[in-house]
Amino acid sequence: MLTLLAYRIRFLDASGAVSASLVGLLIYYGGGLRWFGTLVFFFVVSSLVTKYRYSEKRKMGIVQEKGGARGWTNVLANGGFASFLALNELAYGGDYYTVAFLGAISTAFADTLGTEVGLLSKNEPRSIIPPFRKLVRGQSGAVSGLGLLAGFLGALSFGVLAAILGL
Repeated sequence: MLTLLAYRIRFLDASGAVSASLVGLLIYYGGGLRWFGTLVFFFVVSSLVTKYRYSEKRKMGIVQEKGGARGWTNVLANGGFASFLALNELAYGGDYYTVAFLGAISTAFADTLGTEVGLLSKNEPRSIIPPFRKLVRGQSGAVSGLGLLAGFLGALSFGVLAAILGL
């Protein structure tokens, strides 16, 4: 039901909707409602941030293709390992998988927010490795202060959500 809505409002393309359904089911059955809730939070906020000032990003030529709709590759890149952890949680249980799941999803969340918000920075991004030279906006490895702040706040908010949910 959620993936159908996400498809209709163009957060997902058809392949993304099918793969998100599978990822969502695995995470729900493996980790329960609290794991699933964190996944939904990640997906909704990330999708909204992708759409934020989308036309401006498009004019710069650094926009997520397909109108910001995520495909199966995006879904598996951000949720594939989390699904693997959910299967392990289902099979073996233990807090180790919960901690790893939260780490995987919060990392994907911070990366997505850092990228999508960082693209809008007024300052030129820098290389993440020395000599920290200026790079082209949207280039792999390009980091801006605004993007770093967005990623940090995203990871922090994810930690707060996990605490609220008792994870």
